[in-house]
Amino acid sequence: MGIQRARSCCCGCSLPTAMRIFAALHILAGIFFIWCAAMPLPPRSQMTQDQRDFFDQHPNYKTVLYIESAVSLAVGAVFLAAVSSRSLGFAGIAVLANALAIVSTVANMVYAFNGAQVVVLAINVYFCYVVWSFYEMLKEERMGTLPTPAAVTFTAGYPRQ
Repeated sequence: MGIQRARSCCCGCSLPTAMRIFAALHILAGIFFIWCAAMPLPPRSQMTQDQRDFFDQHPNYKTVLYIESAVSLAVGAVFLAAVSSRSLGFAGIAVLANALAIVSTVANMVYAFNGAQVVVLAINVYFCYVVWSFYEMLKEERMGTLPTPAAVTFTAGYPRQ
């Protein structure tokens, strides 16, 4: 049996409301990443040895933050477009965009050896499940069918009359 879609978010709100909340969170994260990347680094004399080693080994760290912010802002915009238009196309793009956010998080974990990104990865995987559930909900609305499992019961291989 396949994975069943969620009926609501973990907080109990509807899937469209969850999409709006997730969009706001992605947009806020994108703004935070831009802010972090735009902040000037302290002079090397004020850095600890670990900080100096990190920035020597990762000269493109600010570029990675800008890329992460662009991905996060794009995902937030796609989420808002999907929920406002209730379009299957935008909802499918939202699933792909969230998959891109997962890849971006994993890349950031590998590049910066940032173990705290494991929490962000888990949250993004949950977001992906809710976004996929929203996509499935839209498909069910378009088809005019009841949500799975089907409401029809079968007896000995024959549908009940």
